Amino acid sequence: MYKKQKGFVVLTSKIIGYFFILFLILFLSYGIWVIVGSGLIEQTQWQNATLSWALSLFIPILFGIGVVIYLGLVISSLFPSLLLTSDGIKYASILAKGEIKWAEVESIAHSKSPIFSNVSYLVINRRDSNIIRPKGLRVNYTHGIWFGVFKPILLLSGDTGVLDQISMMLSNNGNEIRPQVGLRAAIRRG
Repeated sequence: MYKKQKGFVVLTSKIIGYFFILFLILFLSYGIWVIVGSGLIEQTQWQNATLSWALSLFIPILFGIGVVIYLGLVISSLFPSLLLTSDGIKYASILAKGEIKWAEVESIAHSKSPIFSNVSYLVINRRDSNIIRPKGLRVNYTHGIWFGVFKPILLLSGDTGVLDQISMMLSNNGNEIRPQVGLRAAIRRG
């Protein structure tokens, strides 16, 4: 059974992500009401619009809607639910579900950001994976770019106690523990 991450930062990220989506729905509802409900269509020349004019307005609006929804989902999926197994870590969120093998964990680092002061993350090094071809780690790459790592990461809340279990599992699999803080690893492959 997946264990949900807990804490203030986790709750805040989910609220902000869902707020993006709610704001978009309210904005679109109000826009539709203004255009349709107020009789704006009858007052303008919109009935005689050409197809190209309508598409030039419609396509950017759809693209903007997609970007806002994607940002909302990415923000709300910052801290996925975790399941520790003997092979690695299985994770699940709104946008991504996958497994990270213990051998793919490059390091554990702690965030220097004052907003994410109680947050650690696993830096993932999957063979033949990059930003263009993420091999199942697209959302993790997005989070890594946001944290300035430019590698896929898996965010861990400091309030869950999972970090101690992961450190123990990594040391059981032959990884050497080095207490460091920042971008370079606290745990590196031995």
